[in-house]
Amino acid sequence: MNEKYYRLSVVILLALIFVAVVIDTGLRLQNAAQEKARQEERAEQLETQIETEINLMTLNAGSSGDLVTLYMDLAYGNPNVDRISEQQLLATETNMDIMANISEQLDSLAKLLLLMD
Repeated sequence: MNEKYYRLSVVILLALIFVAVVIDTGLRLQNAAQEKARQEERAEQLETQIETEINLMTLNAGSSGDLVTLYMDLAYGNPNVDRISEQQLLATETNMDIMANISEQLDSLAKLLLLMD
């Protein structure tokens, strides 16, 4: 009789160990699926941010050339600008605008570098 209880105890213990292993495996699989979903969401966010920064840089790159063209038209194609000091003022204003544009491009580039890290 004692041996019968011993075998029953062993069977119950093995069943409990099996249930614990199944539960542990299920929890690990669930955690892995959640982690994968978080990684995919983060990758989508990064991709969106990178596309936004690249579009902004592309837009800003074109505007620098437009600013130079505008300066040339204002300083040399305008009959109301007849003094060198007026041309210099327009040149300074254009330089400031171009430097602001370059600053925005550098900011976008720094953001891209941080995003890719």
